[in-house]
Amino acid sequence: MTLSLCDLPEDILCEISKRLPTTDDVLSLQTTHPKISSKINRTFWRSPKCLCLSADGEIIIPHLIFDETKQMTFSRPTWPRLLAVLTKVKNLKELVLGDCGKYFSEEILFQALIFLQKSKEIKLQKILAFYQNPDKFFKKNDEQKKDVWPTKGIHNQLCKLVEKSGKSLLFLLLCLNNSDEFVSISRNSISDSNIQIQYCHQPTFESRYAVFYPFLNGFAKGCTEIKSLSIRIKMIPSMANIMLDHCVQCCVPAHSESLLEHISVTFTAMHEKEEKNSAEKTKVTGFENFQNAGNLKSLVWFFDVSLPEEKVEKLCCPVGGDCPYDIFVQTPEMKKIYPGVPANVSLNPPKLLQCIS
Repeated sequence: MTLSLCDLPEDILCEISKRLPTTDDVLSLQTTHPKISSKINRTFWRSPKCLCLSADGEIIIPHLIFDETKQMTFSRPTWPRLLAVLTKVKNLKELVLGDCGKYFSEEILFQALIFLQKSKEIKLQKILAFYQNPDKFFKKNDEQKKDVWPTKGIHNQLCKLVEKSGKSLLFLLLCLNNSDEFVSISRNSISDSNIQIQYCHQPTFESRYAVFYPFLNGFAKGCTEIKSLSIRIKMIPSMANIMLDHCVQCCVPAHSESLLEHISVTFTAMHEKEEKNSAEKTKVTGFENFQNAGNLKSLVWFFDVSLPEEKVEKLCCPVGGDCPYDIFVQTPEMKKIYPGVPANVSLNPPKLLQCIS
């Protein structure tokens, strides 16, 4: 009695499929018999954990990642072939997105992002995207847009995907300009009340709100209760309170109440010479209390550069009245605590009206 491929156990068919060079070869194998197709659907297509839709033109091309040792590429860069794969991968957890060059067009990437938004089976936990010159993203001059990626349409669809995946998403990373610059937001688990934001990039006003805010805010919307916010920033100190306000507004929009209790801000790799050459050095402005963070108990600042005490107070302490939360500041040469005044304590009680009968 001879055995055919149809008679092979599912795990054997899965291993055979993994040894094929491309996803198109697996799809072709599935067309040979319905039994083979069903077995491969139940085993092989549940194995891929990451979809990489990015290419550098030389080494990296779009592919599926199964584990640390196994990857499988796409041989036909068409939407029907990519769609056939997307409809089968049920356990996809990670997405890597970047300029695909000749492999997948912008229109195909656009359609893929829409499909992922609508999918009820795929629950992404990690998203990594490669952005080029986000500070030029909304420039009207076409000459300035030549070295910008992605298009506005893909950016908007990716922002929608982040918000749609908020309930399952644990990590979002934007790698910038093929360098060590990046912006990320993460949590350790879906029930974690502590959010971490890292800003290793000094954005412009436009990119802060048009590019990064939608990502960070979309991620935060999926977090049920944010009680602690940890922020790490690589930037000139004069931007400290501006970026603090930006990060808090991303996680706690001004129109909503907040359960936020603790904020810590760490400035890393800061050097005075970086600030001396910056136009921001004359723009050290104060910030007001977070009106929507009524439960805030502490704000902690760590700087790895020495700062004059008067500058520390202007950067780290809110203006416009008593501060209801404690503020802790640490630099290489100073540690200082600014105790908060509870909201129900009035330092200047109003005078009582004197009744004359």
